[in-house]
Amino acid sequence: MTQKFLFITLLLMPILANAESFDAAARQGVAHYDRQEYEQASNKFLESQTQKPNHPEISYNLGNSDYRLEKYESALESYAKTLADSTDPALQQKSLYNSGNAWYQMGDLDKAIEFYSQALELDPSDIDSKFNLEFTRKRLTQARQSGQIAPRDKTGKGSTQQNDNNPGDDPPSPEANPASSQEENSAGNSSEPAANESGPPKNKNSSPNRETPSFGTTATEDSRIADVLRQMAPMTQKEAERWLASMDEDLKKIMRKQFQGRMDDIFMDPDKDW
Repeated sequence: MTQKFLFITLLLMPILANAESFDAAARQGVAHYDRQEYEQASNKFLESQTQKPNHPEISYNLGNSDYRLEKYESALESYAKTLADSTDPALQQKSLYNSGNAWYQMGDLDKAIEFYSQALELDPSDIDSKFNLEFTRKRLTQARQSGQIAPRDKTGKGSTQQNDNNPGDDPPSPEANPASSQEENSAGNSSEPAANESGPPKNKNSSPNRETPSFGTTATEDSRIADVLRQMAPMTQKEAERWLASMDEDLKKIMRKQFQGRMDDIFMDPDKDW
């Protein structure tokens, strides 16, 4: 049985800062992205970048388009450029978070942890970064214990690449979201496609723009965590409970809510191949 843990939520929505700040090519890139035409979107953002090489939103959108195309190294370069050129903490946090997802997809769990941690430092209330950081730490520990990853030596060096490019489970498939405007993103809401976010949609289900709910009991938080859990590949109830027991208190509070009386919705048939 192959288990796939689809736990990563991506901030892969193009961001449209201002109509005036994007040229025709960038606006066309957003339109292509919204239609899931990621190759065309990438080409248009590249074209726009030649005219505005230091525009962080264009770099961010280019990174998201390349992520959707599974060109993770190119996506990382664009996210790094976004971080270098942007002074917007929200955009920086999204770039760090998506970089963590790209590193995970490439099989480098140490790097993924590094970027999730940085994203969480910028926004300590971000449940997505917290969830992915905790999950990836567990995967890395399991991979090292099983010999899939060489332990680090005394200098801190070691192989972070999974043997056979497999961290014990298939890498997660991030979801893509529709674009949102910069103003909406800064307010924590999103509705329209923007020219700053993108991602690889292996799971075609769209999710709302990423929010940063506090650890509470609101319906929004409930729905959001339930969505994340439903994306996880087959896991038995006992396995999930053991995993839950190893998590920190904040995650426990949220996930216990989902486990109580809702196992049928969360756990799939453990004997089914995916």
